[in-house]
Amino acid sequence: MCRRTVAKLAMMLAVFGAYVADARAQEVAEKILSASNDFVSSRSFEREETVEQKSRLLMADKTPLDLPSSKQTSVIEVDAANLLVRLTTKDQGKDLLVIRKGNSVAMKLGSGSWTKPQGPYARLGDQLANPFACPLPKRGGKQSPKWRIVGREVLNGQETTVIETVRDTANRYAEERMREGIVSMFPDADTRPAIEVLDYKSRHWIGKDNRRLRVEQTSHTKMTMPGTPKMVIDGTAKTTSVYNRYDKVEIQMPEEARSILEPKGRD
Repeated sequence: MCRRTVAKLAMMLAVFGAYVADARAQEVAEKILSASNDFVSSRSFEREETVEQKSRLLMADKTPLDLPSSKQTSVIEVDAANLLVRLTTKDQGKDLLVIRKGNSVAMKLGSGSWTKPQGPYARLGDQLANPFACPLPKRGGKQSPKWRIVGREVLNGQETTVIETVRDTANRYAEERMREGIVSMFPDADTRPAIEVLDYKSRHWIGKDNRRLRVEQTSHTKMTMPGTPKMVIDGTAKTTSVYNRYDKVEIQMPEEARSILEPKGRD
């Protein structure tokens, strides 16, 4: 066998070996992530979420205009025993409370009455239906991203495994979810902006006992507004979610919200 043939075979084996090693590493990362999903989904917990956003307005032949940045903190609590999820945040300078039980959702803004979410609040119920940060599809699912272990860190005194999405493998899934949100906010296609996800990353810190301790998501998007002149909002966002109070959350249902959350005639 000539040296050239041997060299080609050696290169093929090296490439195949790297592919197998990468697949095994991805499988290990996804097993840890799946175990963490199972741990969180079966327990009560609190998740404190901070969203930071920056954006610029782009127009042809115009200097880019920096838009006001924003930072908002919310707390999502899950009471697994009573099947309740509660969101606490601020909107329009007022306290906003949202509670979900099953498919029923009630909200209270400031000193107002408990009502069913409508208008710009209509999708709050969907957010609480899956209260986990970064609800990405599992391996083999539609537009499923790839994951990898990037290291070990000590977080709040606990040893963790750090797992993140690989390159741009989560972009399309993130873009689809954002488009769904835009459709609900702009039902008229003629007034609906178009969204493009240029980059999306997700990183998880998972403890030895599989509990999720922290999740960071970063994104870079471009939203093109309908009409002329063409206007594009170029935005970046970072969402940080910190998990606390595992098995220690208990939510009391307000009596004023009971008629919405437990309507008569429903089991």
